[in-house]
Amino acid sequence: MLQELKNILKDSGLWLFMLVVPLVYPLLYSWIYNNETTREVPVCVVDMSDSGSSRELTRRLDASPDMAVAYRCGNMKEAEELMRQQHAYGIIYFPEDFETRIYNFEQTQLKLYCDMSFMLNFKSIYMNAYQIALEYNSTIQKQLAGNMTAQEDRILTDPIQVEEVQMYNTTGGYGNFLLPAVLVLVLQQTMILALGVRAGTRRQKKLPRESIVESRHIFSATFLIYLLMAAYVLLAVPKFFGFAQHISLMQFVALVVPMLFAMIAFSMALSCFFRHREDVIVCVVFTSIILLFLVGMSWPESSLPDVWKAFAWLFPSTPAARAYIRMNVMDSSAQLVAPYLVALLLQGIFYTLCWLICKKMR
Repeated sequence: MLQELKNILKDSGLWLFMLVVPLVYPLLYSWIYNNETTREVPVCVVDMSDSGSSRELTRRLDASPDMAVAYRCGNMKEAEELMRQQHAYGIIYFPEDFETRIYNFEQTQLKLYCDMSFMLNFKSIYMNAYQIALEYNSTIQKQLAGNMTAQEDRILTDPIQVEEVQMYNTTGGYGNFLLPAVLVLVLQQTMILALGVRAGTRRQKKLPRESIVESRHIFSATFLIYLLMAAYVLLAVPKFFGFAQHISLMQFVALVVPMLFAMIAFSMALSCFFRHREDVIVCVVFTSIILLFLVGMSWPESSLPDVWKAFAWLFPSTPAARAYIRMNVMDSSAQLVAPYLVALLLQGIFYTLCWLICKKMR
């Protein structure tokens, strides 16, 4: 095993994929998503009413943390041009009779146009505008009702008290939502790259086929390296950036042992098909986004077609990421994620057999 570790350090491709990429990529992704939500998204205001009510509502919209009234336009054509040029991502339109209808006891309108090509910006604009409009509705109700006490105002505007509790992803942020799945995929994809490069190099140089004993040494060296990488990626990185973290050391061990067993066996079985060093890079680039979708985070698992749900279980990243998310974000015990751990063990056994068959056929 020590000799195999020395061989890894001698090959620039191997130590790049096994050591440098797992160290740098999680930091890069975490740093990018560290803000969690978009702030001060620029919008245009087209105020045809030019009334006290429209100016007050505009002031409230601009004061919100997620939205900034960056432009005040004289008509919709100007605002649409700013959106086309990506200077703004939303338009708030006040019709001419906005305030008049309010004080005539008629329902008025506030029109919101959003650029939905970037969902995070859309979410910030829409949710802020909706919430502020509701608050302003309450203000108008109080003014028109003529109540004598604050208690009467509260009953009028909030007859049913609603308490919202965000579970698990308490920040409501994109980093806490997506990063756990990405971290597991980084481990799997870099492992495939490293072992694929190693296998492709041996075939390019026409080196003799490895014995079972030599393969055990490769397995042991890879397990040791990725045990350290997994501790860094799954335990240290979320801690560095303040993401949700509930997994204990014992839970981590219960997860990482079958996870690494399955991932190494899968990578070694897959490496049988790479004849050149570069082949594995094409494979990983092609499959990374697909595997992220199959985990069931960026697109809900319940909305996947049955064929893709079954196909997802061929890859160790699927049960590994789902188990890690439940243990680290949702604070589930190892017993509750036992089906995923068993799936990883079965995958490890299956891909070990596949790898042995490939070696005999070659």
